[in-house]
Amino acid sequence: MSIHIHLGQCGNQLGIDFWKLAHKTYGPVKPSAPLNPLSAYDGTCSALFHSNGASRAIWVDTEPKVVVQALREGYACKERVSYEQGGRGNNFAHGFTESMALCDDTLERVRLEIETLDYYRGAALWHSIGGGTGSGSGSKLCELLRDAYPRSHILTVSVTACRGSESPIFNYNSALALAALHENVDGTILLQNEELLKELQPDGCTIKRPDNLNISIASINELATTKLSGMLFPVHKIESSGSCQPRPIYQRAFDIGDLVASTCPSWNMKYLNIASSLSTPQISRGTRRSWNKTVGDFRHSIRPLDRDSNVIECFGSKIYVRFPRTEIRRMISCRNAVKQSNKRSLENERSFLPSEAIIRRNLLKVYNYPPWYPETSQFHDILYSCELSRDTEDKSITACSNTTKCIPLMERLVWRGETMLRANAYVHWYAQFGLEKADFSEAFTSINGIIDTYRCHSLG
Repeated sequence: MSIHIHLGQCGNQLGIDFWKLAHKTYGPVKPSAPLNPLSAYDGTCSALFHSNGASRAIWVDTEPKVVVQALREGYACKERVSYEQGGRGNNFAHGFTESMALCDDTLERVRLEIETLDYYRGAALWHSIGGGTGSGSGSKLCELLRDAYPRSHILTVSVTACRGSESPIFNYNSALALAALHENVDGTILLQNEELLKELQPDGCTIKRPDNLNISIASINELATTKLSGMLFPVHKIESSGSCQPRPIYQRAFDIGDLVASTCPSWNMKYLNIASSLSTPQISRGTRRSWNKTVGDFRHSIRPLDRDSNVIECFGSKIYVRFPRTEIRRMISCRNAVKQSNKRSLENERSFLPSEAIIRRNLLKVYNYPPWYPETSQFHDILYSCELSRDTEDKSITACSNTTKCIPLMERLVWRGETMLRANAYVHWYAQFGLEKADFSEAFTSINGIIDTYRCHSLG
């Protein structure tokens, strides 16, 4: 099992939305306790919640505002919260060098959480790489987690800002954070705010300045957590016994190790992105759709070209297909009919069951694999769950993929960062906390190495 660590303002805001959605899906709210919705938790999802309804998450920040909100709304408990009063001044160096006490306290809370698990597979860190706490404190925390639990996995959900809304030192913070995280984590899911805005914008609208769009941060967070829920929520499996009656459903928690094994073919290639049919804005919630329609909506949610109009190549995917439990009754009814009569064919059964052939055939139209990638391994890892991640959707498909989509972002960070460094811009803000120009150059060199690795593999 895995635990979640929400760090900084961005990470905690995403955490509140994520656990709000988790509770809406797995635990009904008692009308008598609106301020503590988790008090009504019925214990049906041990992979996400404790028996008392508390989330399996650690909440960390250098300022108390958002963490206190999570406590007030009942999604966090005081035994799993750590915060300070000072902030980190939007400075990676400040967060990295001045967060030892905060990280030590967080590690103690992580240890207490791990002791409640039957087995520990790893941690998922939610944060932004543009600010001081998310980038600096997050990098330090990952370094300490790697030292404390060298055999467990670390996955980060790392948010990047839009080009039009960057602070002057966003490039420095992001480049330094990516270089530091690269040495310690097993996988990084890059959530680019600019890509999320494109999914939310009206049809035919072109983003020139993201702040000109009337889209709230709450809408962006809701979209991000909805997409992630398709992957991070537990999978509810059905074991077929070979008879007309399937075996009972069992719960399988999200496994970071499985995700890394399926999506990261090289230690230097660990940057993932999420695509989901849940993010299609034209779909009305609660509408029943065929699997062909669902797969088509998912396919259209994937952009085949990156922001530089280059074809995106894929190096591994893990796909999560979710459908409501009502489909099980239909499956049993159909199997009984097939057993009793030969008039109904297997194709009728497939009309309501997800077909791997349909999924693979449609996804191959948008995902391009390099020549060296085995054809038999393309879209091999598909998990089916009979409990949907969002109760207002009929069906959903979510894919976590390792692609070349990260290259334009990294190239932009390096180019702007090196341009600023040559002018000695803002370097003194970092020098006061011990960072020198050589540290910046080392970070840029590390990112250039990642870019070269992706390009080398894409060429086959």
